[in-house]
Amino acid sequence: MQTVSQFMDEDHARLNKLWEEFLSEKKQIYVAHERLNKFTNHLEKHILLEDTILFPRFNAYIGFEGDEGPVGILSRDHDNIYKLLEGIRLVIMSNNLAQVLREGNNLKKLFDKHLEREFQMGYPICDTFVTPDEWKKLVEGVYGEEYLNGIKANLLT
Repeated sequence: MQTVSQFMDEDHARLNKLWEEFLSEKKQIYVAHERLNKFTNHLEKHILLEDTILFPRFNAYIGFEGDEGPVGILSRDHDNIYKLLEGIRLVIMSNNLAQVLREGNNLKKLFDKHLEREFQMGYPICDTFVTPDEWKKLVEGVYGEEYLNGIKANLLT
């Protein structure tokens, strides 16, 4: 069973891989669109896990309320990531792959900065208040059995 910090490290690596696959498509707009969808679907689950479960519990553990502290910054990052993703979707519809990749590189910069902030927040702190068994149940509830059994079954073993 993995800890919160181990899982999140691996899940961030998976998101980075999916994003790099998207950015690597330089010829076929429909392939780029499919890769963007795959990335977005995974990102939405990742953000759901953070915003609705992990971040509120982190705040409660530390003693912050609402948007105080690092959680507020991270949640705003999530909003900005979604806005940039929507912009990329609109550009994809114009069939301008070069512009899609430029916008994608802009999002990559924000995504990298966001990951840096998340690591500074200290996922290891989360390991102190979420047990591995509880974490497994939380992840299963968000990602589902297909994810756990198919794409990354080894995350929680």
